[in-house]
Amino acid sequence: MKLLAIAALFVLFVAPAHADVLPKEMLGLWAFEPADCSNPRSDGLLKIEPNAVRFFASGYDIKRVLRRPDGSLRAIGVVSNEGEQGRGPGSLTLKLVAADRLLALEHVYHRCH
Repeated sequence: MKLLAIAALFVLFVAPAHADVLPKEMLGLWAFEPADCSNPRSDGLLKIEPNAVRFFASGYDIKRVLRRPDGSLRAIGVVSNEGEQGRGPGSLTLKLVAADRLLALEHVYHRCH
């Protein structure tokens, strides 16, 4: 029990406030609605990889991840958008609001299983 308490304190107070990859708890396929998960052509899909976030017509190549005081993550990197030339700096905020719910791009996504 003491080891568990010490581990929790380590994570809260010693773990870095930034990283180079997104946490494994966020990785995978997410969707606007659970039904979107079974449609690979859906505009409502969001795919999160350790160093990338891909959705409908845009993609972020993540270079740095900052942990914010509210528990959300600020993913900073290079963004490309369909219909726009080139790539440029960009960031997005991600927050797990439940084990199977992710707040991203001002919308709550459902984890696909």
